[in-house]
Amino acid sequence: MPHRLDHGLRAAQEALLAKITIVGTGLIGTSLALALRQSELRNLELVGTDYDNGARGGAQKRGAFDKVENRLFPSIEGADVVVLATPVMAMRDLMESIGPHLPENAVVTDVGSSKRTVVEWASEVLPDRSQFVGGHPMAGRETPGPEHATADLFTGKALLYRPKRPRPGTGSIDFSKSANWDDIAQLASSGFRDLSRLASGDTTMHRDISITNREPIINWIDSFIRELYEIRNILKDESGPDPAEVERLFETAHDERARWLSGSVTPGSQAQRSSPEIPTFGESMGEMFLGRKRHGGSATIIPGGRRQRP
Repeated sequence: MPHRLDHGLRAAQEALLAKITIVGTGLIGTSLALALRQSELRNLELVGTDYDNGARGGAQKRGAFDKVENRLFPSIEGADVVVLATPVMAMRDLMESIGPHLPENAVVTDVGSSKRTVVEWASEVLPDRSQFVGGHPMAGRETPGPEHATADLFTGKALLYRPKRPRPGTGSIDFSKSANWDDIAQLASSGFRDLSRLASGDTTMHRDISITNREPIINWIDSFIRELYEIRNILKDESGPDPAEVERLFETAHDERARWLSGSVTPGSQAQRSSPEIPTFGESMGEMFLGRKRHGGSATIIPGGRRQRP
């Protein structure tokens, strides 16, 4: 009799077991698994999968998952919740792949940093028997990979979510349209903290520096205006942004910061690297409204934010 009772209890526990599959075992996916592992939630089965062998192996070493599966479809079999923790541009194809294999009433969510397009993809390709809720945890760090994952990555951080079919009257805020700092501040996280660190400095010191060093500061502001408008034009291209060109922007910034962190930027190190002349404010404004010919570049910026490719 006790044996039958124990068997019945185990069966009941197994019946209540919830399976959460995280597709993508990098920094965010593995941190989420670690957080769930340390939470008060019980009867969870955590399954991870990733196309990259290194990411799967790293997640396995961290002990974040009950099981790390090397195949996608077996990983989502019987899943109650499926979390997409992949790069955003991979999500549409991923949704198309998993759609026919999703269990009835499975909840699908994501941790991507953009929501409108992802929600549109979910509406187009995921089956009606599943439920999609887009998510964006306002957390992260500059070091990718499961080896940098931590269970407290999301502690105290906001979660931005957007269901596939929003219900009116839920008190939600459309942050994409709000210019109110009180609204946007709710989403500010560690990235904003790092970027705005100097704003907490001595205001008198900053005032004096700005007044006594105004010409170089104005020149650099003009340079920032020019570079920002060029990035704007790349993104606003009528034929759609060139992914390779956009990626080069971030690769350049990534490499230059790595050089600085490593101490490789020293006096004279820029001598063999091309350095464009900093434009005046008038030149920047002219480029902003009239466009700028990029000699030797890949495009010509012309009025209206359009570009002519060679």
